[in-house]
Amino acid sequence: FLACAGERQSPVNVLTTGPCVHNGGQDGQLDGRAMYTVAGGTPQVTVSPYMRSVMLEADFGSIMLQDDTGRDVEYTAHQIHLSADSWHALNGAPAAAELMILHKPKEASDMIKGGVIVSVMFEHDDAADSPLFEHLAMPKEGPEMEALGSWQLPHYVNLLDNLQDVLKGATYQYEGSVPVPPCTENIKYLVMGQALKVSPLQTAKLRDVLQCLAGGYKKRSPMPNGPGMCRDITKNSLKVKPGHHSAATCQAAWRNETWYRLADCWDSQMTGEEKAQCSKSPINLVPEMAGSTEGGSLSFNMAPVKSVTVTPSNYTLDALPNVFAVPGAITNFGSMVVNGRSFLMHKISVKPISSHKYNGKHYAAELQVEGIMDGDGFNKLAELSGVHAGGDGGHSSGDHGGHGGESHGSGDAGHSDGGHSSGDSHDSHDSGSSGEHADDHSDGHSTDGSFSTDIGHGTVDHHDDHDAGDHGGHGGGHRRLQAAVEVFHRVILSVPIEIGTENSLLRELGLPFDAYKDSISAMHPYQIENTVNLRSALSKALDGPWMWYRGGMVTPGCPDWGVRWLMLQTPLQASFLQLNFLDMKVSGMDSTRVFPVEMDDATYKATVFKQSLPMMAVDKHSTCDEHEEWNYDNPSCWAQKHPICAQGALQSPIHIERSTVTTQGKDNFLNKCSWRPVTGLHVVNFGKGLAIPTNQI
Repeated sequence: FLACAGERQSPVNVLTTGPCVHNGGQDGQLDGRAMYTVAGGTPQVTVSPYMRSVMLEADFGSIMLQDDTGRDVEYTAHQIHLSADSWHALNGAPAAAELMILHKPKEASDMIKGGVIVSVMFEHDDAADSPLFEHLAMPKEGPEMEALGSWQLPHYVNLLDNLQDVLKGATYQYEGSVPVPPCTENIKYLVMGQALKVSPLQTAKLRDVLQCLAGGYKKRSPMPNGPGMCRDITKNSLKVKPGHHSAATCQAAWRNETWYRLADCWDSQMTGEEKAQCSKSPINLVPEMAGSTEGGSLSFNMAPVKSVTVTPSNYTLDALPNVFAVPGAITNFGSMVVNGRSFLMHKISVKPISSHKYNGKHYAAELQVEGIMDGDGFNKLAELSGVHAGGDGGHSSGDHGGHGGESHGSGDAGHSDGGHSSGDSHDSHDSGSSGEHADDHSDGHSTDGSFSTDIGHGTVDHHDDHDAGDHGGHGGGHRRLQAAVEVFHRVILSVPIEIGTENSLLRELGLPFDAYKDSISAMHPYQIENTVNLRSALSKALDGPWMWYRGGMVTPGCPDWGVRWLMLQTPLQASFLQLNFLDMKVSGMDSTRVFPVEMDDATYKATVFKQSLPMMAVDKHSTCDEHEEWNYDNPSCWAQKHPICAQGALQSPIHIERSTVTTQGKDNFLNKCSWRPVTGLHVVNFGKGLAIPTNQI
């Protein structure tokens, strides 16, 4: 968890005076702005080993703060955590216990875009009997608590009554993080300067519960604070700047060549123009907001495959076939045919924590099947053989893959494998789509993005499978992610995975067999000789609803063609044990962009399609340029200057479905030919292909 070594970590030693503290106003700023309500009914208290606390989820009301312009912003309180000893220290001294009240912006579904935690300290007093502890079933007098992971309270919890005096005192605000992994730096803390009283007998009961059921009560030590290492603290201010504050952490990560380990840092060195071009995925999938269209077509052709190489990458577990499910330039699991163009499905990847959101929520994992356009397969073979030397519009073998290499090309962000032929199982939809990804693999390791580092005198590729120190190559200078020239056209079929019963496809890939566990952790590839049946694993999801959009990568990189995503909405299931085997070098949280790409309603409807595929789904551009000459990037635009290309009833080429062809005779076409060998031919590159002008043949 790279962020756990970041520059804005929590908890901290909260100073109340000195050069690190900036005065923002008078005490009592929260008095009258904390609109906490009674959590009625009989709430359920749960022991959290994650936080080493007892926690309670309920509607606790809200608090009214301000943005950096002074406009009121309401934050709703949805969870409280109580622990002994405290997380924070005040002026170097820990407290007997601490209450954290977790808030999110009222209109947000979670705290990711900027949460607020109000933190209240407790100090020991032999004569005290804390009402809050008592409400949570830890009275001063009474029997020892039972060793239960959760218990139901007999009555309501009233936060406001407990906090009235504290809210009249000082507050100390600072920018911090989630106090446990993944340590995301997106929390604003308001630490109350006045403590509540609690009996040592009550905190002893809390510590006993945590010791027994949470693995202990000791937590992360507060980050040091003071001259030379000041964490800015603002006293008595209501202004909370929204969003993440990981800039300092990312600057350090780029200096240390470890930026690839934290999604927050991938785009941090990009210009605004580069971000607009490259940062197009992931998105939040909301079917009700999507548009619809007509005219596109989608079909699948997959067959079971024996002999697969499974390679752990930084972000995903990747499976690449060693044989051909259907004819093609590269080994594959089958093919997708999108608007008449065949994409060879050459890689299956499983990512812990879904890259995409579905109606505002992440799933436990995401299956991504990457397809590259059939003709690109020959470029891939050339790249892997070292023939492709790069240059204008091309790459050397390292250019696509970002970090590390894996010899079947495509990245961690999304993965799909494609090929196409007649025979085997063939499924078709009225229209559909898939996504693209720009990572490649070579030398048996995985790559996680196509990108380069601008160091003022050329570019240096970064490889994820090396140690952090190996990334820099030349070192020094200003580094930033740049848009890469990408020669591959990718479509990625994506399916969310939820926790449930064991998944047959993951089992076929070796999960959860102990023989492969160490290989995954050590990023060592392993061979699977049993059958891998992608079609069977996806059958239910393929029959369900789906969405299509034109986006970008969900790992570092910026392919010129972009990424096409076919998002199946029916989730697969996988067991908790199987998902626990996904022990990637970079955690699922750290490899997930926490901010989905935002679009207004009109842009969303024009970009994301539900159960339909636009005519230009796999063209380079989504609209035609009337001044552009015809080209293979945008074949859907040919009719703009040549109407017959769209209106003609006998256009070529066509997709021949062998199963529908009727044999009319036994004539052999080749028997009617009078071709002969020739020499001395001259090959001409006319810009859209190669021609051999001759009458000798």
